[in-house]
Amino acid sequence: MSVISKNTTTIRNLYAHLKNVRIARYSSTLRKHDSSNFQLVAANRINPTKDFVLVPRGRQKLHFLQSFCSSQASKVENIHKTPFPLADIGEGITEVEILRWFVKDGQQVKQFDKICEVQSDKATVEITSRYDGVVRDLQYKEGDIAKVGKPLCFIESIGVETTKHVPKTDEMSFSTNVKEQKRSEEETRDFVVATPAVRRIAREHKIDLSKVPGSGNNGRVLKEDILTYIEKQQQIPLGEEVGFKSSSHEEHRIEPIRGLRRAMTKTMTASLSVPQLTLGEEVVMDRLMNIRSGLKASTEKLGVRLTYMPFFIKATSYCLSHFSILNSSVDQNCENIIYHRHHNISIAMDTPMGLTVPNIKHVDQKSILEVTKELQVLMDLAEAGRLGEEHLKEGTFSLSNVGVISGTYTSPVVFVPQVAIGAFGRIRMIPIVDSNGHVKTAHVITVSWSADHRIIDGATIARFSKMWKSCIEEPEQLLLYLK
Repeated sequence: MSVISKNTTTIRNLYAHLKNVRIARYSSTLRKHDSSNFQLVAANRINPTKDFVLVPRGRQKLHFLQSFCSSQASKVENIHKTPFPLADIGEGITEVEILRWFVKDGQQVKQFDKICEVQSDKATVEITSRYDGVVRDLQYKEGDIAKVGKPLCFIESIGVETTKHVPKTDEMSFSTNVKEQKRSEEETRDFVVATPAVRRIAREHKIDLSKVPGSGNNGRVLKEDILTYIEKQQQIPLGEEVGFKSSSHEEHRIEPIRGLRRAMTKTMTASLSVPQLTLGEEVVMDRLMNIRSGLKASTEKLGVRLTYMPFFIKATSYCLSHFSILNSSVDQNCENIIYHRHHNISIAMDTPMGLTVPNIKHVDQKSILEVTKELQVLMDLAEAGRLGEEHLKEGTFSLSNVGVISGTYTSPVVFVPQVAIGAFGRIRMIPIVDSNGHVKTAHVITVSWSADHRIIDGATIARFSKMWKSCIEEPEQLLLYLK
């Protein structure tokens, strides 16, 4: 036998001897385990000596369960961590504010479950899940600005065989139950029913909504509740916290421009880059006031509160049918005029979150009663912060009634890309001289019209204003043409 063959035989014999010694020591170690470690022994026989590590006896069971469950789960689970981006919600919106999260990290969701509520420059939108899975890694906090196309969070989807082969011990069950119970308690404690408008007030004053008693249905925190709470807090002696921290050295506080105020900033900046003309007119309201008084009881039986605004809206629509250029818009470079077939009248509304301008679609095809109902719906949605994108887009002409708050005269700013807007002051009783030269008192309202002077001349807006005035001062004539 050659020297190489002898050496090979010797090495093989040595390797076999060492292997027998290792197996013997391993078997001896397993035999020393008591009955509490029987599961550990059986599992290691299934997966013999692979990744086996000798640890102190007291920790062997825990170490094995962690190692074994991890290795087994990697074999049976098919986990996909999918980014959940903020989709493009249209109207050129590139970013939104996170108003509220409906989920937490680790929470199970299904398709169409609500993920979060966001507010763009134009509307409040609820984002729903497109996947089944577990929410992971929330990328923003409430109040943060999220970018379109960037992930809001991640959705972890797991294969159907997940954890099927993972042994479930009493210790693991107990731990899981404790975590689920703790999560349920946290969710119950943190959940407060309130509108976005109320939440915004709470954020501005740095108030925990869970501490505000709610007087609405199911404990809903109403606007009156939070205002009462703030008023009580302001009665606290100086030196204590009253909404936000202050000190003798702090003379101001900084608040970022968000939501509807952000929208107003952009819109007004764009509007004032357009040359505009303004025309004012005084309109006698006495005859219209008599007609409204006669119809008020009938509309109240239908559950509708009749104001002057529906009459103003219908009179505007009637006049737009004669001055179609005022129911138009221009493209970005002001090279083309776009004439709109229907009259979608936008109404400026003051809300707790700022100025918003929803519109009533197809006013030219609706009665005063129908306009009244839709106006009330829009006002309720605006107050609750629930206006959707469909309520805010495609407006063709704007009206603003600042007189319901205060003010006699105003100079409205065109809501681009529209080309004209009207604004009303408060109704006043003043002395006037009639056609016979007699002095009498009358209820008068001031209306101001502004228009894009690039395509609208003064004569056009003056004729439009004259026709609108006659519709209000002689509303009986208007009834002949209403649809």
